[in-house]
Amino acid sequence: MSRLQNRPEEYAKFYLRALRTLSFFTLPLVVFSSIFARDVVLVLLGEKWLRAAVVFQLLAPAALVGAVNVAPGWLCISLDKSRQQLIYGLISAPVCVIAFLVGVRWGTEGVAAGFSLTYTFLFWGFVRYATKDSPVNFSEVLSAFSLPLAASSAVGLTVWMWRWDLLSNVTPPLALVASAVLFAAGYFLVAVLFARTRTMLTDTFHGLDGELALSQGRS
Repeated sequence: MSRLQNRPEEYAKFYLRALRTLSFFTLPLVVFSSIFARDVVLVLLGEKWLRAAVVFQLLAPAALVGAVNVAPGWLCISLDKSRQQLIYGLISAPVCVIAFLVGVRWGTEGVAAGFSLTYTFLFWGFVRYATKDSPVNFSEVLSAFSLPLAASSAVGLTVWMWRWDLLSNVTPPLALVASAVLFAAGYFLVAVLFARTRTMLTDTFHGLDGELALSQGRS
């Protein structure tokens, strides 16, 4: 990306393709884990940890932006705007501490909610700041994030209703596995309806094929 900074159109195309790929594969994992937090906690940790499912869900907004938290950093580093990162760090750290102090009044859930909302707000503020005077528009970054989020959320809520309607009497491990399989299939089918996603997947798999062929040639 640093090599493309003097070619803004190529830079934006490369950056957005990388961000769309990252969002496509990471956001659904966070969405599924958040919607099915109760099953995930019950299967992995046991019934005594069920209260943690609520905390996990309260942290979902922060987890979603955390899945793509490298996005503004890529811009700052590749465009030699490390000063912007420094300013963001100096602002975000004390603000998050204040959010902790405010949220602690309501216990663990309050701390989780306070941090989650604050971190999400700060993240998008940083993205807005990082995209200023860059080859990439803020709206393009938001679009690369919102499409997989909307698709995975719609599929996740549909599968969640199906799970509690038809699998309410099934053991949690079996229900979680069945829900995960249906969610993955549904998400992929919904996502490929969009031409931009199909292009992204094609480019990704072609890139993987090229890397595989290159590694085999070296061996």
